[in-house]
Amino acid sequence: MPKALALMFTDVSAPGDEAAFNEWYRDTHLPEVLAQVPGIVGASRYVAAPESVADMPGGRRYLAVYRIEADDPRVVMTTLRERIADGSIGITETLRTDPPPLSLVYLSLEGDGLPDAG
Repeated sequence: MPKALALMFTDVSAPGDEAAFNEWYRDTHLPEVLAQVPGIVGASRYVAAPESVADMPGGRRYLAVYRIEADDPRVVMTTLRERIADGSIGITETLRTDPPPLSLVYLSLEGDGLPDAG
């Protein structure tokens, strides 16, 4: 089980940008993050079910869940922000920035999980 999960809520900048946004996220952004941010060991992406969109914070329909294996997830998240700020990890114009992406980090409660069902 990862030591932490980083949840990144995002959306596209304009209607019709979904295909380009998802292609960038899958083929460019995730590989850059995994290659350049020590401690992020994997990621999964999700899109809100249509009936849930009205309840999403800021209307952000997309969720990326980054799995973090590090003693201090704050260092990992700081590294991610620094790589984005210095351009090492690029951002696409299809990413909506108003409101900006929302990130939340959850720490594992060691020993509270159940084994996978199979």
